[in-house]
Amino acid sequence: MGLTNDFLPVPLKFSTLCAFTLQPGTIAELNCSNFSKNLLGDQSDLFTGALFNGYGAPNGFCFDILCGDDPIIDNPDLPDYNVPDRTKSFATFLNQQKTFFRTNNIILTMGSDFQYQDAAINYKNMDKLIK
Repeated sequence: MGLTNDFLPVPLKFSTLCAFTLQPGTIAELNCSNFSKNLLGDQSDLFTGALFNGYGAPNGFCFDILCGDDPIIDNPDLPDYNVPDRTKSFATFLNQQKTFFRTNNIILTMGSDFQYQDAAINYKNMDKLIK
């Protein structure tokens, strides 16, 4: 038995499409013919994974008051109207991320610890992305 997914570095987990997988239980014994043996059996397997971008939002899409990313301006009458550019950038990130997953389902994280100090700003901008 080779190294389990638990020992793979995060970039390798994504490049091998193993970001989300079943991980054998961790109680093991040293065995000369088999480096480690799962003493708990299949019932101890865990579904585990690595997040593509940690818990943080994609670059350019942190809308918290502590972030410097531009808000989404959805009024076409304003000179800073940026919906086409922002949604294209967001779609580019999602298309890049999906190449590292085996299915069409991906996990999109949009914030980390202490990044919702003014949650209304975050949700207002995320709602604009969803529209």
